Amino acid sequence: MFDRDTWQEIFASLRKHRLRTGLTALGVFWGIFMLVFMLGMGSGLQNAIFRDFGNHARNLMYVFATGTSMPYEGFQPGRTPRLNLDDIEYLHEKVDGVDYIAPRTNKWGNITKGEITENYEIRGELTEMIKWKDIVCIRGDTFSHRILMKAEK
Repeated sequence: MFDRDTWQEIFASLRKHRLRTGLTALGVFWGIFMLVFMLGMGSGLQNAIFRDFGNHARNLMYVFATGTSMPYEGFQPGRTPRLNLDDIEYLHEKVDGVDYIAPRTNKWGNITKGEITENYEIRGELTEMIKWKDIVCIRGDTFSHRILMKAEK
């Protein structure tokens, strides 16, 4: 219900305490502004990250074999372990929640034709890579593992 006396008391209090009223209004405005601003920044950052992922799966994990830092069972530190195709079966058996394992090997090198030299990456991949990554086949086919892929960005 509309009670005229209550509203007169509210407006009288606001007129009497103008600085407090103004600072409270400014604080409420600033808080709402910062909330909207921070939510917008968070959404923008999330969109930028997902756009950078492109066609990559968002639940993807890469594993690289790098040099060891400590000796182990007679092996010296600095040794680079070799991962092979038997490790795929082992990972499928021992690790829960893994749908696909797609091994990849790559080599960078220069290719020269006449006077033109360009730097290319040569990759070796299995067909599991197609299940989680958009591969554009330019020449060849994906069934026989002979493909010329469009370069990734």
